[in-house]
Amino acid sequence: MKKLIFFVLLLISIAGSSSAQGLITLTDYRPLEEFGTDTLAYLQNNWGIHSNSKNRYHGKTIETFLNDFELPIVDIELRMDAYNTTLGFVRFYYRSLKYIESINDYYDHYNVLVLLKFPRLGEDDHRPTYFDVSPTFKELKPQTDVGYPWREEYRALMKDWLIEDVQFNYVWWK
Repeated sequence: MKKLIFFVLLLISIAGSSSAQGLITLTDYRPLEEFGTDTLAYLQNNWGIHSNSKNRYHGKTIETFLNDFELPIVDIELRMDAYNTTLGFVRFYYRSLKYIESINDYYDHYNVLVLLKFPRLGEDDHRPTYFDVSPTFKELKPQTDVGYPWREEYRALMKDWLIEDVQFNYVWWK
């Protein structure tokens, strides 16, 4: 019995110390100027796995995200759902898709993914439909990522789209 109590106390102290050491922390938004030229640290802090982006942007609009995002948007990528009825997400690239392809690098190093808000049981689906976006974004296909060069007029089109989550999914391998 004493060993069991000791083991439980040990687990509690390890959990408390790892949290105190910052291993499991949620960060608030910090501007790019705080990171100097380290764009990776800027992206990781604000939208990476240990960020608070899910809580910060859930239910907010893309306009809120774009007001925070300080890197230049060069290209975007959109994906329709399997039935080509609603838009699932938008990726905002700070390097061109052609450049990324030319250096044969992993695409997630250069974009932030904005997942559009999914309806919960009993809610209406407020995601843009194919008919809402197809006049502006040609070539959309079901479950296919389609890239477009960024144009400032897209900001006005997307500004009211609701966000489920914002993620920077950087991986250390190819």
